[in-house]
Amino acid sequence: MLAQLTPLLKQIQQHCPQIRPDELQQFANGLTLFQLPHKSHLLQAGETPTQMVYLCHGLIKAYYSDEQGELTNINFCQEGQFAGDYLAYMQQRPSKYSFQCLEHCTLIGLPYAHIQHSLQQSPQLERFFRLQLEQAFASYLQRTESFLISQSEKRYRQFMQQHPELSKRLSLTDLASYLGIKRQHLTRIRQKMRG
Repeated sequence: MLAQLTPLLKQIQQHCPQIRPDELQQFANGLTLFQLPHKSHLLQAGETPTQMVYLCHGLIKAYYSDEQGELTNINFCQEGQFAGDYLAYMQQRPSKYSFQCLEHCTLIGLPYAHIQHSLQQSPQLERFFRLQLEQAFASYLQRTESFLISQSEKRYRQFMQQHPELSKRLSLTDLASYLGIKRQHLTRIRQKMRG
């Protein structure tokens, strides 16, 4: 199983080259590897997350549902990224969001108790997860800023420039929801850009 954990362990070593091999091994021992099929849910709104996950392969969307039942995508998580409701995970409370596989996914599970213990035992792991949080927070701020400042066409252009490969893996409906526009409006924007 250690070989299948390699992507995550390499990422930790890249960000924290001073981590000792025994620290990394002890951390790896508490992780779980599992798969989820396309369209299945990692977590549904109202459930309390018992783990965060690292994506080895696949694509997950995070979304919420309003009172009318309309779904709004808030994030897409792909290979080399973490997925889950971090706030609900850390506070051990029900999530407001759902996380659904858009493709078949291979995941590494990071159980809550194991992560808490690992962060207390290893300053290097604490540093790694702090850096991950900083990156996630920066992405969140950029997304919020784009909604406050940018028109829908500019948001689409920015998404295409920043995530050209990801855009090929998404349906127009999922992308439109993420951009905060209707699918028909996204279709018009795309037609306009093609000339």
